[in-house]
Parts: sequence; structure tokens; C-alpha cells
Amino acid sequence: MNQNDCLDSIPMSQRMAIIDGQNFFRYVPEKSTPKQTVAICLKCLPNNLVEIKGHANSSSNFVCHLRRRHGSKVLEEYQSSSKRRRAFLGPSSSSTPSLMVSPINRANQTMNRIDETVSGCNESLIKLETTQHSIETKTIVNDSESKSQRFQSKQKQFEVNLLQFLIRTNSSTNLIENESFRKIFSDLGINFIRWPDSKSLNDHLRFQFEEFRNRLEKNFLDNSNICLCIDLESLKHLNLWTISAHWIDENCQRISEIISVKTLSNQSVLSSVEIVSAIKQIHQHYRIRPESIDSFLIQNQMDYKDFLEKFGIHIALPDEEFFEEDASSFEQELSKSFNAIRIECCSKKLIECVSIELDRIIREDGCLKELHYSMMKKCNQLWCNQSKQRSVIKPQRSRWTSVFESLKSILESKQNHPITIDFGINGDCEDFVSDRFTEKESEYLDELICCLKPIVDALKILGGEKHAYYGSVISVIYSLSSRMEKLSNIKQWKHCKDLGDALNRSVKTAFNDLFEFRTQLSINAAIATFSHPEFKNRWLSLVPSEKQSVLMLSLRKAIIEETESASKILSTMIDYNDDDRNNPSNHLFNEFFDFGGDLNQTEHAEIEQEIFNYFNDLRKDFSILNDYARIKSVFRRYNAPLPSSYSSRKLIKIEQLINVPNFNFAQSDNDWEQNEKKLLLQMNQ
Repeated sequence: MNQNDCLDSIPMSQRMAIIDGQNFFRYVPEKSTPKQTVAICLKCLPNNLVEIKGHANSSSNFVCHLRRRHGSKVLEEYQSSSKRRRAFLGPSSSSTPSLMVSPINRANQTMNRIDETVSGCNESLIKLETTQHSIETKTIVNDSESKSQRFQSKQKQFEVNLLQFLIRTNSSTNLIENESFRKIFSDLGINFIRWPDSKSLNDHLRFQFEEFRNRLEKNFLDNSNICLCIDLESLKHLNLWTISAHWIDENCQRISEIISVKTLSNQSVLSSVEIVSAIKQIHQHYRIRPESIDSFLIQNQMDYKDFLEKFGIHIALPDEEFFEEDASSFEQELSKSFNAIRIECCSKKLIECVSIELDRIIREDGCLKELHYSMMKKCNQLWCNQSKQRSVIKPQRSRWTSVFESLKSILESKQNHPITIDFGINGDCEDFVSDRFTEKESEYLDELICCLKPIVDALKILGGEKHAYYGSVISVIYSLSSRMEKLSNIKQWKHCKDLGDALNRSVKTAFNDLFEFRTQLSINAAIATFSHPEFKNRWLSLVPSEKQSVLMLSLRKAIIEETESASKILSTMIDYNDDDRNNPSNHLFNEFFDFGGDLNQTEHAEIEQEIFNYFNDLRKDFSILNDYARIKSVFRRYNAPLPSSYSSRKLIKIEQLINVPNFNFAQSDNDWEQNEKKLLLQMNQ
């Protein structure tokens, strides 16, 4: 070993005593030389990258840096650590002469171990720092991406909420360009929200409507029995035409959707041709097959002002606009264009027959007439002085049942607060006794309410959501007739016995078709009632025996037709084989022969057994139809028509249509987006 080799080995061993590589200094080999040591101060990281240069066998520069930049405490820790490292390296690291007198092999081995140790420490430190830097970078990136996603989510939700506000208030998307409207939000100091433009909101509107239209398209494809209901509503500033679609889904639940809204000024009306044209546009827009529309209802908003006046109600009623166009003017055009059956609104029919008969009986019976108008005079005084008795309800022009509700409120208030009611009639304390309800008037009021109650209950069921199935019609009318007869026989009438009997006869006359079953529409109603789990054949005992067999035969026929129509879809793919393709005449001759049905005796027996099991099943919920597939198919087809248009009118929320703009069929696509689309989304929420 020569002296030069020993001198080259001195700096490395000395460096190991000066540079620990872990807590204080890290050796930089690429910048160091045998005579000069370059190290990075680990105490200055990560804020500053400080490199310290010193001699190979001297620690003065490193000690000065620690004292000046990090204080005496850190310096003491360094000196203590340095002593431990010198002791670990042995006396060879303390001075040069000791290295020169050491054996060559020992020196070489020591140097190799030192070099390997230093190299390993440096590599480990570099890898550790690289890993930490990578983790910190990924954390920063992930935090940045997470914040960006949160901001985007909040921005999207803000735009959706803003669009919902515009939809619910029937406001134009141009409202967001208004500076006063923007100031409401800017004053809140929400910095991360970007204010959208009208184009962005129109895109959201278009997207929402496309989702709505696609959903309806799918429903119309899955359902082949759809009932359309055309409602003609008149508001103070416009006439409103709504077309709604109604069907029964796979779960046997009634589904109702408004699919078109048209608004016109009060001076404008639509002809039958325009209405049919609008429905054809709907067919194209939602891709509805014409054969899927098998029934429709047309209903005007009813005005009962004449009935109220004849009944003896003479109070100031709120002014209301009513649509005066005769809906039957385009009934024939609709039936011809779509091959659909017009379903008469049962609620309207029941109200008309009861109103006419009620007016006739009161006018023709002299004693009853005098008693009735005497009682109504005092009721009018109560309605006029409603502020003195808030429990008394006023009648309404557009609701026939409000007459019953208002009379009932007077009777209940009279029973609970007779003095208050009498004071409300009199208005002051003078002639108090002479103006109060007499005993006869109180009895008549009670009996009149008893006569009207079954009719009002029937109207509520027909117009309700729970029994919005066509199978409810026969059940309601039969039950109404039965209740009226029992009421006539049980109650001890003093004034209204003839009135109750006359109303019962009037109902039977108006709905005579449902008692005689002479038309296909009445037979369809019977089939709908049979297939309804709540009614089944429980009502059949009220039908004459000769009609019962006819109705049961109609039910079997309906089940067979549904079974055959389902099997024909499969048979057309099987029967039309290769021979028929090569020789079309074979297919023609095969289709010519018809022997009255494609079902065999086994299938007929299965149908009979299914009907028997269904009628004897004690369950009344719709879930039982899953066990009777054929009857379920019949139920979905024959219960699709609405028994009353009042259930569809509940879809129209009049209070939301105050700001509806006027528009008609001749508008551009932009007007369609800004008006009809917003109305449809609003009404179907």
C-alpha cells in the first residue's frame, strides 16, 4: 500500500464521521472530490436546499452552519452523534498516521465496507425522498381533482335547481340575464358558482324533456291499450287544452301522464280538424301506434251556475271563465281517425241525471218546494255572513259536490253551535227567534243530506285514484242503487221519501245500459269488473239470470281472444315455413281455412279452470293476478279506460298555471321548447 492510496482513503472514512446521511447532512458524491466534501443540510429541507462544502478531514464548515442556522441545541446533538460515529469507525478515522501503519488487507476491507455503507445509505435516502415526493404530488393532484369534481357537481346542481325554478314559475330562460335577478345570488358571495347563460339552461331543458319523451316512448311500446283524455279548461286569461294518456302497467297499477298542453287566448277556439291534427302530431312525437289508442274521453270544465240558482243558492260566487265549445263537435272526427271508442264520463252523467231529477221533484211538489226554498234562504244568509261562522263552507260553481259539503257544514255547525248559527242567520239580536231554523227545516236539511250522501260517495270513488279502473263503474252504480233502496226502506222519512225514490229511478234510467247489457261498451264494462280482483263476480247476483250466462260467455270469449292474440305472434313465425316462401299460394290457402278458433280442448278446459279458481280465490289485491296470467291480460286491456275524467283533471294543477303564456299550434320550435316543454315537465313532476 503506497502513501497515495492511503491519502485517497482518508477523506471517505473521515466523511463518515462528519456526514451521518440521516439526521444532519447527506453526502453528494457527484459534487465531492477526494479533497473536498459536499453535503446537503437535512435540517434546512424541505423549505431550502443548502449545500455545505468542507475539507475531507475537517468538520468546521458544517459545525458553523449548524450553529448559525439551527442553534446550539442542534449543534450539541450533531457533536454527540459525531462522537458515536467516530467510535463506531474506530481509531483509524481519527488521524492519518494510524491508517498508514494499518495492515493493507484490513485497510482495504474497511474502506470497502465504508463505501458500501455510504452508497447504500445514499440510495435509500434518494428512494425515500423520491417516494415521499411522489406521494405528496399524488395527494395534491387528487385533492385538486376532488375539489374540481365537487365544484362541477355543485355547478350542475345549481343549474338544475335554477331550471326547476323557471319551470315551476313558467318563467322564460331569459330571466337569468336580468341583472336584478343575478344580484340576488351575487350578493350572497358564492364565488365558486359560475353563472349559466340561457343557452346552457336550454340545453338542460332539452335534456330533461328528451328523458321524459324517451320514457313515454318505452311505456307506449310496452302497452297496447291506451286511453286518451282530452280536458278543456278555461282560466281567466286563457283556454287550456290538455291531452293525457292512461294505461295499466305490468303491476296492474294505473299510470297517467300529460303528453300535450295547448294554451289559447279566451277568444280563440280549436276546430275538430285542429284537435285531430294535434293528436296526430303527438302520435309522431311519441311514436304511438294508432291501434294502441282504443278509447278516449272528452271533458269540458263544468259550470253548475244554473243548477245552483235552480236549487235556491243565491249568493255572490267568484267569477270564473268556462269553456263553452261543445266537445262532441270533434268526437266523430276522433273516432274515425283513430278507430277508438268514446267513453262517456260516468261522473258527469251521474251529476246530470241527479240534478235534473232533483230540480223536477222540488218544483212539482208544492209543500216540498216551499220548505226547500225557506230552508235555502237561511242557508244563503249563513253563506253571506260566512265571516261570523267560519266552519260554514260556501258552494262553488265548478264543483257539484260542494253543494252537499256546504249543506253538511251548516248541519254540523247547527248541531254543535246552534246559537252562533241562529245569530249568523239573523245578523243581530232583533227578531232572533223568528229567523232561526224551524224544526221542519232542520229535519228536511238532515233528510236531504241523507239522500245526497250515497251519490256524493259514488262520485268520489269514480273520480278517485284508488278505483280509477273501468271495472269500478258497474260496481259503483250497482252499489249506489242498492244503497238508495235500503235507505228508502230503512229510514223513517218525513219529507224526502219521494225524493229518494225518484233519484234512485233516475240513476237506473241514466245507466240503464249497465243493467240491460245491450251494447258492446256495457259488456266491456262487465268484463272489466269480472277481471278486477276486488269485485270479480260478487255483483253478478244483481243481474237477471238470463243475462248472467251472456256475460260469463263474454268473459270466456275475451280470455280466448287475449290468448289467441298472444299465440299468433309465435305461430306466424312457425307456420310460415320454407314451402310457403317458395309457393305463396300454399300460405294463402292455409290462412283461408278457419274453424272458429285456434285453441284446442285442453286449452279451453284450462281457461274454465282458471276462471273457476280465480272467482273462488278469497284474495282481493292485484297481486293475485300474477297467478292468473290470462285474466291479468284481460284486466290490463278492459280496465284501461277511465271511469271518470275527474281523475285526469287532478293532474292539472291550476294554481301552477297563473303565469302560463299564450301560445298555439303555429309556433316555432323555440316556442315549443320555451312553453309546452316546460309545462309538460311541470305537470308531470
